[in-house]
Amino acid sequence: MHTSRDRLAGRTCAAVSCSPCPVARAIAYLRRSQLPDGRLARFYELKSNRPLYFTRDYQLTYDDGDVPTHYAFKVGHHLDALERQYQRLRAADPKDLRALGRPAGGRVSPRTIDQVRKVIADLDDQGRWVETGTLKYHGPQDPTRRVIDCGTFVRNMGVLSAYLAALKPARPGTPEGTPRGTGPGPSDR
Repeated sequence: MHTSRDRLAGRTCAAVSCSPCPVARAIAYLRRSQLPDGRLARFYELKSNRPLYFTRDYQLTYDDGDVPTHYAFKVGHHLDALERQYQRLRAADPKDLRALGRPAGGRVSPRTIDQVRKVIADLDDQGRWVETGTLKYHGPQDPTRRVIDCGTFVRNMGVLSAYLAALKPARPGTPEGTPRGTGPGPSDR
């Protein structure tokens, strides 16, 4: 297993002899935890690793026969793709891996800044992206008409993350990486 000094020096499982590496152990654990149908349970009991579920009236159980339909208690996985990526990274030259972790830096396009400004402007007074919609599994009689949509949240966080990744590395005195007032931050709101 590599040490915190190895991590700080940029040495990963590809550069330091880990037997076995935490990533390999995690993949093996997930493979052992697969259900008979090949999926993974959302929850597992500690120590026994038995799949856990909730019934429609929210009683904890080991039985998946009466789970609510509005929540995925069994999920798919991408373990084969994850393992292929891990093996590619493990075989890569450590110098190439260090370059992957560096911020891209560079200029942010005006289009990206416009997208970020819109995403920030769309937040309500409590910092949420709330929109007109209904709760999928509650039926037409449910009075809810304002919701937080997971898809909107993911898209908006993607816009913000892409913006942050494109910023130049921080210079002394400008911890955000751009001079105050030049980006779509709070001073421009």
